[in-house]
Amino acid sequence: MGLQKYSILSVLYILLVGGFAYYQNQDLFTIDILGYYTQSLHTALLIVLPIILFFILSLMHILMYGFRNYIKSRNEQKDIDKFFNSIEAFVLGKDTKEVFYNKNLQKIAKFLKYTTFKIDINKTYNTGIEQVDDALIAIKNVYGGEYVEKLEKTFNLEDTNELCIKNTFNKFSKNNKFYLEVLKNQEKYSLDIIEFAFLTAIDRENFSIIKKEIIDINISEQALIKIFKLYENEENELEEKDYLSIIKKANLSKEQYINLIKTIKTHIRPDKLITLMDKICDKDEKAIKSYIYLLLDLEMIDKAKELLKSVNAKDGEYNKFEVYLSVKDSGVKCNISDFI
Repeated sequence: MGLQKYSILSVLYILLVGGFAYYQNQDLFTIDILGYYTQSLHTALLIVLPIILFFILSLMHILMYGFRNYIKSRNEQKDIDKFFNSIEAFVLGKDTKEVFYNKNLQKIAKFLKYTTFKIDINKTYNTGIEQVDDALIAIKNVYGGEYVEKLEKTFNLEDTNELCIKNTFNKFSKNNKFYLEVLKNQEKYSLDIIEFAFLTAIDRENFSIIKKEIIDINISEQALIKIFKLYENEENELEEKDYLSIIKKANLSKEQYINLIKTIKTHIRPDKLITLMDKICDKDEKAIKSYIYLLLDLEMIDKAKELLKSVNAKDGEYNKFEVYLSVKDSGVKCNISDFI
């Protein structure tokens, strides 16, 4: 029975009982309070008053339990909404700090924090939870190579989120000018995204952008190699001093220098590469080993031997060069790349 129906029937019952009592007995009784207050009332009121009191108490009881059930129901609905949010955050790889009234749901949400969701792009998902299904569709599209604009605007992912990074990479293929936007607003993007944008500028031989950005950007070994491969490009706006500045900023190790030479030696004419390496060695002793490697690769044996004599070898770091020269002097055909 609803509260409204209960109240109406109770009032009708009180009126009915009161009316019947009044009809049967119309006597009066007097209330005298210490002589200060005197009031005459109908006897029927004595019958009706306990019923009215009971009605009021029962109404308060119903309201109290109704309010308690309302609060419980509201908390349960909040828990459901929060749990759906937690599932959405789980599949998106987001951190969530939802607090549940239901302790069991709190335990499940805590467990989800220690697990990782991997999407199967060949599988169809239908959880019946709209927000979760929307998230799953977006994830499938991203890992399918699409750029999902909704992912940026709706799901509020952090820049370091794996899904967000993947989606941003997808944007490069959708928007040919996106790399320019990234380089212009580097504070909005992660280092991986910035580096990829810079590599894209190199691949597209946008030398004006390259020359502008090398001042501030951290040059990776991969980007460095690509820039050096373009050394003799006719449209290259970078000067020799720019390359010297880049190589200094990259702070390569001896092994990285050798890897650089191995990669770019076929892209730069020997005379230009020797001149460039000579200047690099003047600024960074770590480049000497790669310079010797280059000279030996170009069969400039005498100059390589002269340079070997001028360096202070430590822990046999030049032994492989010595072995190569010994084998070479014995008349055996070999290449320095076979040794290093």
